[in-house]
Amino acid sequence: MKGKILITGSSGLIGSSLYNAFASEHHVTGVDITNKGVGTTDIQSDISNLDELSRILNEEKPEIVIHAAAIKDLAACEANPSRATRVNLETTKVLAQYTAEHPETKLVYLSSNIIIDGREGNYTEQSRPNPINVYGETKHQSEKRVLLSPRNVVCRTALVLREAPEVGSTYATLNRELGQKVLSNQSLFIEYVIGSLKRGKQIYMSEKHIANPTPVKLLTSQIREVIRKGLSGVLHTAGPISISRYDFARTIAKEYGLPREGIVKSQAGMLT
Repeated sequence: MKGKILITGSSGLIGSSLYNAFASEHHVTGVDITNKGVGTTDIQSDISNLDELSRILNEEKPEIVIHAAAIKDLAACEANPSRATRVNLETTKVLAQYTAEHPETKLVYLSSNIIIDGREGNYTEQSRPNPINVYGETKHQSEKRVLLSPRNVVCRTALVLREAPEVGSTYATLNRELGQKVLSNQSLFIEYVIGSLKRGKQIYMSEKHIANPTPVKLLTSQIREVIRKGLSGVLHTAGPISISRYDFARTIAKEYGLPREGIVKSQAGMLT
């Protein structure tokens, strides 16, 4: 059995995938505010309670911390920036401080393409961040804290998707999303497009927002390689194809034999 890994956000899409990928070779501890019944949360805790987070770190003494927990909903971050800052940034400060005080511990931080303003395109790891919203700013400031320790690594990803879309699903989260104009849970992008078009609902998709759709299995394998090779610094860990949300939605519709007429170009520049 290899070293101890602690994963925050372990019940989420990315966290649970990472937990399952590492569990056979490492002693893995999953931490999350909720236990969604997927068997990947060992400690149910709100890590925005910073004293509690410090206690968990000092008790578990992990060799690797994978920080996947965050408020990712852009609208929620704009509506409550103080909460977004506490959950996204302040928790990262605690983790970064722990790795600074324990140089044997490596922090793997899950960041986002949202730290870039998107005006130029063809971004590399050396491109200068310029966040244009609260979520992006919390991730950018977090990156700076993480990178103070040379062993740590920032893994920037984009539009992370389920490996097998739950096309026929009727679970509550998807139903709630289908009732909204703008998709808040981006991991449900494929299901949202399919479900909306099957209901005859018109959906508005941006031609301006370009991303690299990233199957969660691909992201998990990339992070495994990052850890195996002991990489550090800033890395882009995402899918290989850049595509607008509008074109991606049309591709999905074609794949599933659904009418593309229901996909309308967004004039407001919305993410969906």
